[in-house]
Amino acid sequence: MMFRYRLRLQLFTLLLFGGFAALVLRLWAVQIEDHEKYVRLVPGTSEVTIRVPGTRGEIKDRNGVTLVTNKINYEVVFNLEDIVAEYRREKEAEAKREGVKFKMPMTSYTIRENGQPRYKEHYDVPAILDEFVMPRLQALGIWVEWRSNAVNTHWRTYKGLVPFVYRDKLSYEEFARVAEHDLDLPGVSINARPIREYLFDSLACHILGYVAKPDIDKVALDEQRRFNHYVPDEFGVAGIEKSMDLTLRGKEGKRTMLKDEKGIIQGEISYEPPVKGSDIFLTIDARIQSIAEDALRDANGGVGFGRAAAVVVDPKTGDILAMASVPSFNPNRFIPSISKEEWAQYTGNPVKPLVNLATRSFPPGSTFKIPVSFAGMLAGIDGIPQYCAGTTTFVKRPIKCWIADKGGSHGSLGLSEAIMRSCNCFFYQYGNKAGIKNIKQVAEFFNLGKPTGIELENELGGIVPDPDWKQLNWNLPWSADDTAYVSIGQSACEATPLQMAYVASVVANGGKCWKPQLVDKTVEFDGTNQVAKLNPSELRYDLTLEGISPEQVERVRRGMWRVVNDLGGTAKRAKSEQYEVAGKTGTAQRWRWDDELKQNVKDNISWFITFAPYDNPLYAVCVMVQNGKSGGGVASPVAARILEQSIAYSQGYDVRVEPVQEVAGNFLYTEATTYDEGDPAAAFLAAAEDDDADTGAVAEDAIPKPKAVPRAVPAVAAPTVREEADRRGSQAPDVQPIEDQKFERRDSGADDEDRPRNRLFRRR
Repeated sequence: MMFRYRLRLQLFTLLLFGGFAALVLRLWAVQIEDHEKYVRLVPGTSEVTIRVPGTRGEIKDRNGVTLVTNKINYEVVFNLEDIVAEYRREKEAEAKREGVKFKMPMTSYTIRENGQPRYKEHYDVPAILDEFVMPRLQALGIWVEWRSNAVNTHWRTYKGLVPFVYRDKLSYEEFARVAEHDLDLPGVSINARPIREYLFDSLACHILGYVAKPDIDKVALDEQRRFNHYVPDEFGVAGIEKSMDLTLRGKEGKRTMLKDEKGIIQGEISYEPPVKGSDIFLTIDARIQSIAEDALRDANGGVGFGRAAAVVVDPKTGDILAMASVPSFNPNRFIPSISKEEWAQYTGNPVKPLVNLATRSFPPGSTFKIPVSFAGMLAGIDGIPQYCAGTTTFVKRPIKCWIADKGGSHGSLGLSEAIMRSCNCFFYQYGNKAGIKNIKQVAEFFNLGKPTGIELENELGGIVPDPDWKQLNWNLPWSADDTAYVSIGQSACEATPLQMAYVASVVANGGKCWKPQLVDKTVEFDGTNQVAKLNPSELRYDLTLEGISPEQVERVRRGMWRVVNDLGGTAKRAKSEQYEVAGKTGTAQRWRWDDELKQNVKDNISWFITFAPYDNPLYAVCVMVQNGKSGGGVASPVAARILEQSIAYSQGYDVRVEPVQEVAGNFLYTEATTYDEGDPAAAFLAAAEDDDADTGAVAEDAIPKPKAVPRAVPAVAAPTVREEADRRGSQAPDVQPIEDQKFERRDSGADDEDRPRNRLFRRR
C-alpha cells in the first residue's frame, strides 16, 4: 500500500518536473531563440524622428552692415491631430447627453496601386476646422482664406507630428489681439518662426536675391529617408541667396518622439537643436551701393532712369563695391510668399524688373576702343598715327566717323588724341592693323566675351565676334568691315556693365586684371566659436607681363584723362575741381522689341567708364543707360556723382544707408542728365553743353537687325507663389467681431479628468 503511494507520488513529481521543463524550454524558445520573430509580429512602441530645419545665416556688407537677416514671424499653426481628437471628444460627449450616436465626418481620396486606382478614407479635417476652429478665428479677426486640399494632404502626411501653417505674418495688432483674448482652442497656437528680412528693401536686390518656402520635392529621396518625417529648409532661388545657399543654410536639428503600439504619440524623447548657417560677408560696401542706387534714382529732378545700371569696382583688388540696376524689385514682397496677382505684375512688366542689367550684355560702343587700344600695342602699331578724313572705305561703301555728320574730319591722330576725340575712322584703321586675333587676345585679358565668374547666376559673357563666330552664326566670311565695326564696339559686339567696369579698373591700376568677386568671406558657427573663411583676391593677368609696357598703359590712361579734361573731350561734364577724373564715353545702337508696336525699334545704349583720382585711383565706375542720347550727356554725370560722393565717403563724409524703393522702369528717352533740381533750365543747358557727338550713329551694317521677335531674356526664378483659396476655404464664417460679442465657457459634459486643459468658447 505504501509502495503504491510512493510510486504515484514519484510519477506525479516526475510529471510535474517534466511539465515545468517543457514550459521552460518553450519559454526559452519564445523569449530567446525566436525573440526577433515575435517582436516583429507584435506591435510595440517605436521612435519617430522629425527633421528640424536650421536657421539661415545673415548676409552683410564688407564692413559688417547687415543687409539680410531673420526676423520673427508670428504664424497661426494647427496641430491637426489635437484638433481632431478634441473635436471627437466634444462631439461624443454631446451625443451621449442627447442619446444619439455620433459619427466622424469622413472624406475619400484616390491612390494608385499596381497601376490601379484605389479609394481610401480618412477624417474630413477641413469640415472639422470649419465647424470647430474657423468661427473663433473669424471672431478674433485673424481668419483668412485657405486651401482645404492642402489641409487634407498635410493630414495624410504628418498627422500631428508637424504643425500645419494656417497663416503667417500676423501684424502686431493681430498678435496683440490674440494675446489679449487667447485662442483657447486645443491644437491651435501662435508659433514664432524666423523668416527672411531684407533690411533696406530694394537696395542691392539683384545681388541679394530671395528665398522660397521649403519644397520636399527638391530633396533627394536618400536624404529624405534619414528621417521618418523630413521637414526641408527654405532655399535660395536667386542672387547670393541661391549661389551661396548651402553655406547660408543652417545645420539641421532632430526631434525624436515616442509612439505607442496604437500609433499615438506619447511625447518627446530627445531634441537636438538646429545650428545657424554661416554668415556671408560681401565685397559690397552698403554706403557706396546706396550712393550708386541714389544716383540712378535722383537724376533729373528725381525722375531717374527707366533702365540703367552702375557698377563700382576697387581697382586695387577687383572687389565689387556696388552693383545697382533699375528697374528693381522689393524682395520682402516675396517673403514668405507672394500672391499670384503681385507676381504677375513683376513677370508681366515689359521692362523686366527682375533682370539684373549689370550682368546683361549690350553693344559697348566707343568704350570698347579701350581694349582695342591695347590690341594695337600687342601688334606694335600704337605709336603710328592714323588719318581721319571723315570716312573710310574697306570692302563696301564708305563708313563714317561721327564728325562727318558735322561736315568735318579729325585729320592725323595719335592714340591718346583718338581716345579723347573718340574718332571712329582712327579705330576702323587701327583695329584692322591690330587684327582680330589680337583683339580677341586682349578680350581674354579683360574677361570679355565670357562670364566673369562672379557668384551670381544668369551672368552673360557678352560677344567678341571673330571669323569663327560669324561662320557659325551667319555662315558668312569675315571681312575688314567686320573688324572695323568690332573696333568701335558695334556690330554683334556686346559686353556687360560689370565687364566694362573692369576695363576701367585695369587701366586705372596700371594693367592688373583681377578676377571679379562679390563674396569677401564666410563666417561659420562652430559651437560658440566663429571661424572665418576668407576669399582672397585673384590676379588673372598683368598686362605688363603680357607684352605691354607700363608706358603704353599710361598712354591709354592719358587718353582717358583727356576725354574728361581737354576741351575736345567727349565727357567734359564729368570733370571735377577737387580731383582728376579719367574716362571714356560710348554710345551704341541696338534693336529692342516693343510689345505695344509688336516690332523692333532702335534703342541708344549710353555708356561711361571712369576712374578717379587719376594718380591714386580709389574707384573704377561704369554707368550704362538705355535710351539715352549720348554717353557724355547722359551717363557721365551719373558716374561723376557716384565718384564725387564715394571719394567724399572715403575722406570721412557720413553716408547713411536707408531703405530704397523699387523702380518700375519705363522706355522713356533721356536727352541729358542733371542733378540741379533748383534750376528748371538745367536739363536744357546740360543738353546744350553736351557736344560729345558720340551718339553711336554709324552705318546700318554695324547694327545687326534681329528677326521680328522679342529678344530672349533670362528666365526668372519664381519665389513661393501663394495658391488661391478653393471654394471650401473661401467661405468666411458668419461670426461677428469679438468686440461685438461675449464668450462664456462651454461645458462639454465630460468628467473633470477628461476635460481638456484649454477652455472652449461659444457665443452667449
